Amino acid sequence: MSEAQQARPDLSMPADAAPHAAPQAAAPGMSWLTGLVVLVGVIVGIAVYIGASHALGIVPIWAGFAFALYWGGMLHGDMAAMPSALAGAFLGIAIGAALHFLPILYGTAGLAVALAIVLVAVYLLLMRWATFVIHNGTMLFLTITTIPAVAAGGDFLGMMGSAALAAALFAIMGLVSRALASRKKAAAGG
Repeated sequence: MSEAQQARPDLSMPADAAPHAAPQAAAPGMSWLTGLVVLVGVIVGIAVYIGASHALGIVPIWAGFAFALYWGGMLHGDMAAMPSALAGAFLGIAIGAALHFLPILYGTAGLAVALAIVLVAVYLLLMRWATFVIHNGTMLFLTITTIPAVAAGGDFLGMMGSAALAAALFAIMGLVSRALASRKKAAAGG
């Protein structure tokens, strides 16, 4: 077994594990009041994002929401993971654009090239190579951009702009919330 194979975690399921086991009880979360404060912050963040998207002429705002879901929900808002998440979003959108435009421009040959690009991306994902740009976020954006109604809009650069705007705004929100939490902790003597 090579070093690269040994370094990869074993993702196989133990023989005695139930494939659809109930999730374990979550660790104690925030208080209901803190939850409401966070909810207000989320509402303000969404309003700012929609307003900024409108002001910048970004139409496919769904891409920013998808980015926020992936980065905030799947990656737990990890600031260190944001550059990789954004790079993966851009690559997924770019591959989706290739799947849309190459067949239009070059017919069957274009389709063959686009499908080859997808196969290479899937292989890289399976092998866990190029993980900075090839990961589940990449595949999420690739999948969404291949939905016919989404691809028909053809605004792939707008999708990238939407994801970048969301990344910038949510990074600012994350930094501000961490600073406020740090101040609160310092004021409490902790």
